Amino acid sequence: MDAAQRSFVQRQWSKDEVNIICATVAFGMGINKPDVRFVIHHSLPKSIEGYHQECGRAGRDGQRASCVLYYSYSDYIRVKHMIIQGQAEQSPWTAGCGRNNMKNSDGILEKNTENLLRMVSYSENDVDCRRLLQLLHFGEKFDSGNCGNTCDNCLKIKTLVEKDVTESAKQLVELVKLTGQHFSSSHILEVYRGSLSQFVKRHRHESLSLHGAGKHLAKGEASRILRHLVIEDFLAEDVKKSDIYGSVSSVLKVNESKAYNLRSGEQRIVLRCSLSLSMLLEHMFH
Repeated sequence: MDAAQRSFVQRQWSKDEVNIICATVAFGMGINKPDVRFVIHHSLPKSIEGYHQECGRAGRDGQRASCVLYYSYSDYIRVKHMIIQGQAEQSPWTAGCGRNNMKNSDGILEKNTENLLRMVSYSENDVDCRRLLQLLHFGEKFDSGNCGNTCDNCLKIKTLVEKDVTESAKQLVELVKLTGQHFSSSHILEVYRGSLSQFVKRHRHESLSLHGAGKHLAKGEASRILRHLVIEDFLAEDVKKSDIYGSVSSVLKVNESKAYNLRSGEQRIVLRCSLSLSMLLEHMFH
């Protein structure tokens, strides 16, 4: 939209002449309108701070309002590429300004990536109260009992258990190394769960010792462990443009210093999980 059309739409929205507006962070999300009844995020915010402000636009009049966040892990790959590309486009302006500016540029990229990973962790968490997670990020304490089942996680009827997934985490890190650190998380999961797809066979990964080592895990569970390894920096995800059409791909690399602690037994990985029927039976008979 040109500037005049944007201003016209914004005025219509403010005066309740239109009911729904498709807004960017720069345009629309900054409006202090008290009676917004819902905010829908169709793409992943770049930070919890950003998301907290944006979803906070809803229900400022104290009446009930809803916030919906559509999320897929592929959003992370896309947004991370945008961050890297944005930083690269700024680099020519700072390249001639000395070593300190280059360090600052690297620091900004690292901070932006860290913020994005925290947002991924928030989105991936299907156990803890959303309000608790947001306020915890800002150093505030919140009793999830006061949520009143207003978030999706508190609304679920669930029994939670802590599950030690260290062995699976070790295997996934080892598998990234065995495949030469040249493949995406989706491919690693396919090999780990025993897929015999053409792509797996083309690279002869069905012959690896860890092929099928995670077939006892549900796909979602194996995926959650792998993503936890990325979020906690045991694995790094190298994102790049994969072809002339601009699609984005990622390759997993091992962070050797952290992986060493995992392999040596100094580091355990425990995830909180909803109790499935199979896990319930396992707990009953143990």
